[in-house]
Amino acid sequence: MRFAFVALIAAFLSLPTCAAAQEIVPPLVTRGLNAYRYGGPEAALDAWMAGWPAETPEAKSRMLGTLKEIETVSGPITGYDYLGVAEWGAHTRRIYFTLLGRDRPAFLRLDIYQGGSTWRVLNVTINTDPAQVFTTEMLSPGSH
Repeated sequence: MRFAFVALIAAFLSLPTCAAAQEIVPPLVTRGLNAYRYGGPEAALDAWMAGWPAETPEAKSRMLGTLKEIETVSGPITGYDYLGVAEWGAHTRRIYFTLLGRDRPAFLRLDIYQGGSTWRVLNVTINTDPAQVFTTEMLSPGSH
């Protein structure tokens, strides 16, 4: 009986923790999502674009315009749901989210890259039409 109890405890301790499961979404991404929720689209871009080259203010301006346009349809973002990830090796990922707007959802895809120990968001794709953000497989019923 004691052996079974010890084996059960050992098995439990070997299960992945929430922190390990959440490593798939780097802190940079989570910071940006929380910044979006509590500080709006500009705060999200400030977090996601940290470390981008200095010559990208026009890119930020374009993305900010898109995020603000999305909010005119969805309403302010009140939260988010993680939907999945496509890993392209150890250093590149595409992460999918549903952004929970006050009035309707928006759909977000982030392409991220890890150079050394630092993650960077390379591309931000957002739309109120999931077909513009998700793969065909993700749009199929029962696929996730």
